[in-house]
Parts: sequence; structure tokens; C-alpha cells
Amino acid sequence: VLTLLFIYGAMLASAISFLIFFNDFYALGITDYFANIKIYGGNIRAWLYYDHAAFLSFFGLVGILFSNRVYSGKAIELRLLIAYHSLLVLFIILAGSRICLLIYGIFLLNICVKWDYKKRLAINAALFVIFAASLIVYIKKIDQNRNQLWSVSWEAIKDKPWVGYGLGKSDELLQNYHFIREAGFSNTLGLNHSHNQFLTFLIEIGGLGILMLATILGYFLYRTEQIKNTFLILFLFGLGYIFLTESILETSKPLYVLCFIFMVVSQPEHSE
Repeated sequence: VLTLLFIYGAMLASAISFLIFFNDFYALGITDYFANIKIYGGNIRAWLYYDHAAFLSFFGLVGILFSNRVYSGKAIELRLLIAYHSLLVLFIILAGSRICLLIYGIFLLNICVKWDYKKRLAINAALFVIFAASLIVYIKKIDQNRNQLWSVSWEAIKDKPWVGYGLGKSDELLQNYHFIREAGFSNTLGLNHSHNQFLTFLIEIGGLGILMLATILGYFLYRTEQIKNTFLILFLFGLGYIFLTESILETSKPLYVLCFIFMVVSQPEHSE
């Protein structure tokens, strides 16, 4: 918690410094920064070894679960908890990670409201389905690039829906002019993944592969009674939201961190 608090404090200081001199560098106002946050937002994180806005924000969101747990055990003071929440939310806003702002709201709802594990699962599953369906319906208005990537991905998936094309094939298929034309586009975006982990799974391992992964995960949660572990369940739901907008497992750096976090939060002492 203290390490993440320091990191987000440093990133926030970097962001404030950049915004102070934003007009001097670009002759633009602060509103222009937020209007074109995808262009300028990277400047506040460029000094980091790994500077992806959504991944950095998500790791901090998992830290929210840690910080609230240690606070409930009286291991940290309330002012430190408030500082962590404040710095993280400010960073998410300045980094422009919309999906992580939503995840923060979901985590906060679960922290503030006490549900039994069955009700927690049902409510979070319903919220996730509603959001996922809404995102699919309105993606064309929300994000043109993701709309194209998802459309091209779907055209590829329709040819091999059950077994997929094999691991690592996303890059090749998203540049395939046949699928691009079938999706109604004429240009490539030069990206090597779908910006949606679920679509990437369908492309590479197919519906049967996803079914196998879901079965293994479900069996693990049931047999170990981790399905009652609020910490782990919220982590998995948060990961699910990130999966909707990022192919997070396509790069090794976040994969290592996610595996470590999964190991930590699934330990018996975290069960409830």
C-alpha cells in the first residue's frame, strides 16, 4: 500500500508539473488536454518503465482492496486510506482511463455495502453483463478504433468460432485484408490485438478453449471455497472489466504482475 501510494503520488506530481507548463509547450489550455487526453496523457507517465494508463490504474485499484483490508484490521490510519483513494482517483482522471474509473465505482460499491457471497456474485455478474452489452451496442460512438478492431476480430472469429486460429495469431488476422473488407473497412490500424481479451481468446483458442478455462477457474473457486473470498472475486470481476477494453494478457509485463496478485489474493488467510 505504501509503495503504491508513493508511486501514484510521484505520477500525480508529474501530471501537475506537466499541466502547469502545458500552455508553454503546446499553446493550449487545460481543457484541450482533457479533450485530447489520448495524445497528451502519455507525457505524465513517460518516465516509467511501463506506462500503460489502464494497467497502471488497475494495479492501483487492486491496491484499493489491500488498503481497505489493512485499514479494517487497524494496520493503517484513516488519513492514509483517504490519501490512497484520492491520489489513485486523481491519477485515473489525469491518465484518462475511463474503464478504471468505472471499476473504482464498482469496488467502492462492494466495499461500502455488505452482501453475502451469493448476493455479491449475482449483483456483480448482473452489473457486468449490463455494462458489457451496453459497451458492445455503443462502441461505435464511444471509440472508433476499438469498433474497427472488434468488427474485424468478429469477422475472423466467425470462420473458426470453436477452436480458434492458435496462440499468437491475433496480429496476423487483424492485418488480414479479407477480414478488414468483410467488416466494412479499408485500412489497417497497425495494432496486434483486439483491445478486448475476450475477443482475443475467441480468435486464438476459440469457444471451446474459453469454456475449458472457465471450467477450470470455476472448479478451482468451488473446490477451494474461494468463491466466498470477496477479495479474489472482486479482483476477477475487475479483471473482467479490463478484459472488455484491453487484451491485457497479450503482453508479458502485466501478465507477470497479474499472476503474482492472483497468487496473493487466493491465499487461505484472505478467505471470508
